[in-house]
Amino acid sequence: MAIEVIMPKLGETMEEGTVTLWLKKEGESIKKGEGLLEIMTEKATYEIEAPQDGVLLRILVGENEVRPIGHFLAVVGEKNEDISDLLSQARRIKISPAAKRLAEEEGVDLSRIKGSGPEGRIVRDDILKTVREKKEPPPKGKLVTLTGIKKLTAERMSESFKTVPHFSVSMDVEMRSVLDLVKKMAPEVERKFSAPLSLTAVLIKGASKALRDHPLLNSRFVEGKINLIEDINISVAVATEEGLVVPVIHKADGMSLGEISSTLKEFTDKARKGRLSLEDVSGGTFTVSNLGMFGVDSFIPIINPPQAAILAVGGMKDRPVVRGGKVAVTPVVSLTLVGDHRILDGVLVAAFLKKVKGLFENPTIFNP
Repeated sequence: MAIEVIMPKLGETMEEGTVTLWLKKEGESIKKGEGLLEIMTEKATYEIEAPQDGVLLRILVGENEVRPIGHFLAVVGEKNEDISDLLSQARRIKISPAAKRLAEEEGVDLSRIKGSGPEGRIVRDDILKTVREKKEPPPKGKLVTLTGIKKLTAERMSESFKTVPHFSVSMDVEMRSVLDLVKKMAPEVERKFSAPLSLTAVLIKGASKALRDHPLLNSRFVEGKINLIEDINISVAVATEEGLVVPVIHKADGMSLGEISSTLKEFTDKARKGRLSLEDVSGGTFTVSNLGMFGVDSFIPIINPPQAAILAVGGMKDRPVVRGGKVAVTPVVSLTLVGDHRILDGVLVAAFLKKVKGLFENPTIFNP
């Protein structure tokens, strides 16, 4: 018996998904549980399994096309099975009479329109918008449609910047002791965990420890109230070819440097292959973004909502410092903390950075 494959709901905030890859072709046999296609949501890429044994009878949505939750994607059934009834259901589109008349007059392809009305119903304004876009002369140059992670990042960052009152505080930190620590512990971490000990791992460990003393930075603003979060889950910005993804190291304050390094390696490998799961990218309470490897001196990032703060890490550079009336040259990193001013103030953020600075300049508490 033929069965439809629909766009699944893969997260609470998911409204639509992008079909990135069909793993089977029309007419190919498939077993229940075998990979059928890949879908990219705002957070990660997922492999969707075949719902039953049979043949992939029809693909209804092409690769790189976006469809809402519940939309027909394909039909799986027995070879040569009549699927005309299922296909007629797939073509049923919720649309107002006025919108339908206008679409017919203008020759608009309804299958490519996401309705803005109740339950995704296409209304007249949706058709008018599509017609305007068709008639406007295309601008010179290449147009790139935002989908998946890039689209969600653009939407979330825009919303964050519009609704959250951002402010930033910066502080320089001497890193000689941290570099000595990494050099000393790296061989043991590599031997025990088969992962390199990076500066990012130390930054995550230091930040998570400082958050224990400053719980307001590990909170979120919810309906006029501050929600203090018990677990310290550090989101780490990772760049991929598809855009920025932010996997989460859960309960980072209770992990050793080796455990953090191993988790970072796993996440980086999965992110670059587009294999992060929903669990991998959910539950973050504080973000660390390190652009030091690109030679950036300092930067001011946008808060990852609904978190209260994000720590930006600039590049390490040798700088002159004065000790006991004498000038010495030592590696220094600029840390910038961007906070939600509804929750935090300058004094609290400065105290947090001072705590982080103390941990990095005297890193005796870290263990491999």
